[in-house]
Amino acid sequence: LKAGKIIPAMATTTSAVAGFQTIETIKVLLNLKISAYRNLFLNTSIPNITFSEPGICTKYCIGSNSPVTVWDKWIYSFSDKSGNTFKDFTQFIESNYHVYISDILKDNKPIFMSLLNKRIDFDSKELSELLSLKKGEIVYCTVICRDPEDPNKILENIPQIKTSFN
Repeated sequence: LKAGKIIPAMATTTSAVAGFQTIETIKVLLNLKISAYRNLFLNTSIPNITFSEPGICTKYCIGSNSPVTVWDKWIYSFSDKSGNTFKDFTQFIESNYHVYISDILKDNKPIFMSLLNKRIDFDSKELSELLSLKKGEIVYCTVICRDPEDPNKILENIPQIKTSFN
């Protein structure tokens, strides 16, 4: 008996979710304050609708007071002709964000580890080879950074780096 009611249940839930999404989209378009927005938890089997207020995204200061949030991504694009060396990549990140790169990982696979490798040995290597990146592909790298003024201090909350090979 219950199996026959699945289609109406799906239609009801889908229409409720679409309606609530529309309401929140209108709030975004009207550029309302964050206090006007709501998160919605919907359970049609009980039936229960619970609203909550979203929190403001926490900002963290890294390097020389560069503010970042958990939603930030740093972006680095390179091509065959420019920016395709390890040195170009590290200089771009370090000069723009005022950090010192200690380690670089791609999907938890170490690409560069300062304890195991000398940076000068990597400077001339092609980034596309190190990251196994083909033209047109995008990869997200995790970097471990240190404070340039205090090399013993590892910086937290560093965003991922969206690296694209154009």
